[in-house]
Amino acid sequence: NIGKRSLVKKIEMKEKLLENFIPSFGKACRAAFMRGISSAGEKSRTGEKDMHAIEKILAKHSGRDRVVSGEIITADIDFAEINDLYLQTIYSFREMGGEKVWDRDKAAFVFDHYAPSPTIEASRNHREMRLFRQEQGLTHHFDINAGICHQVMPEAGLVYPGMILVATDSHTTTHGAFGCLGTGIGATDMATVLITGKLWFRVPEIIRVEWEI
Repeated sequence: NIGKRSLVKKIEMKEKLLENFIPSFGKACRAAFMRGISSAGEKSRTGEKDMHAIEKILAKHSGRDRVVSGEIITADIDFAEINDLYLQTIYSFREMGGEKVWDRDKAAFVFDHYAPSPTIEASRNHREMRLFRQEQGLTHHFDINAGICHQVMPEAGLVYPGMILVATDSHTTTHGAFGCLGTGIGATDMATVLITGKLWFRVPEIIRVEWEI
């Protein structure tokens, strides 16, 4: 279990790497890291064997003291991102009776797969997403040429340790590098998140990997 002092040290090291190799990562990214420290590395409140970080995150977001592998739980979502391939998310949102996004500060569209737009159809998709964003008053929006979703969200300070991030992209698991639980989901699940701010999860098995050099 990583203590806060050790965690801060590791974050300082990561910040140096970010500053050296990814200059665009600025104050917002570092501030998001620091916000997450209070929840990262917590011990289980039951006094039993400590849980893995993933289990702790799922337990905290489902309002439980503990979770175990294989359980089905419903967890609160901290941020949801939809890329420009998933216009179906909006259609599913309306088909499921959605009227308002649960939290306008916790959802965003990122136009990164079709940027610049290569076809008329892709341009229409962008237009519908922009109109939806305007209708819902979403705080965050990353239009054409803003960057790749896995880049722009951390840069904007939207990704931090201990959070649950869902996105319509299978590479969302890479955000585990920031100490959060990140996972890709489909259009129907994303519509559910936009309406309720929650999603079901199956608590995953934990695999220990030892690397000797």
